[in-house]
Amino acid sequence: MIDWNLLFMAFGLMLVIEGVTPLTGPDRFRRMAAIINGLTDGQLRAMGFTLMMGGLIVLTLARS
Repeated sequence: MIDWNLLFMAFGLMLVIEGVTPLTGPDRFRRMAAIINGLTDGQLRAMGFTLMMGGLIVLTLARS
């Protein structure tokens, strides 16, 4: 059974973490967005896959 409260809490935490960079360094955020805009689809997919696997590893370690 899905614990919806935990899922919403995780989503909220993700939003807080994602908001730190534009809040603390908007110029760095713009540069990072420009770099990401220049990546190919394959590079973006590889980055997304790497981030997903990293997240799964963190979740697995946190559960054990």
